[in-house]
Amino acid sequence: MKPPCKRPCKACPWRRKSLAGWLGSDTPEGFAATTMADVPMPCHSTIDYEDPDWKETQLPKARYCRGALVLFANTCKLSRDPKRPRVPSDHEEVFSNAGEFIEHHKTPLAEVVKKHREAREGSE
Repeated sequence: MKPPCKRPCKACPWRRKSLAGWLGSDTPEGFAATTMADVPMPCHSTIDYEDPDWKETQLPKARYCRGALVLFANTCKLSRDPKRPRVPSDHEEVFSNAGEFIEHHKTPLAEVVKKHREAREGSE
């Protein structure tokens, strides 16, 4: 995989300001467990998850997810893979631990969409 971006992307689910519940087909618990199990996390913006063969065809060229790497730093966790990039911690922009991430993303998607619509309508 390629090095991560300099900052987590705006839609990174590990950012505190991410859209709650927006994790594709995964659950917050599954998403966090995969990351904390030291499975390489690609930046979602570099992968087309509609491609059933994305792990073989896209993962080698994808960037590491900066947010997942920052979460590792925030929890003082080191990868077993010495080639995995290390980044500084950032408790302000990225969740401090998997529990915070899960709590944030537990919001049902229908509720997220409703809040998003209300916010958009309120700004018009």
